[in-house]
Amino acid sequence: MSIGRFIPGDAFKIEDKVKADTCGVTKVLQEDQDRTVIFEDLNGGKAVGNLFSTRSKIAEAMKIRPDGIVEHILNA
Repeated sequence: MSIGRFIPGDAFKIEDKVKADTCGVTKVLQEDQDRTVIFEDLNGGKAVGNLFSTRSKIAEAMKIRPDGIVEHILNA
C-alpha cells in the first residue's frame, strides 16, 4: 500500500536540496503542522512530512471522526 493516496493535491513542495540532519526540516514542518510538505530532494531522495500531523488527518486516513480516534485504536 502506498502512502501517496494520502498526499493532498495542495501539498507544499520544496524542490531545493535539503539535508535531513539540519534544523531546517524541523523548522519547515513546525511552521504549519496542518500543511503537508513534500521534500523533492531530502538527502537525495523524496520524502513527505506532516502527512498525519493532526487529529483530523489521522481520522480522515482511518475513515472515522476525529473524536473517535482513541476509541477506534482501543478497539483495534
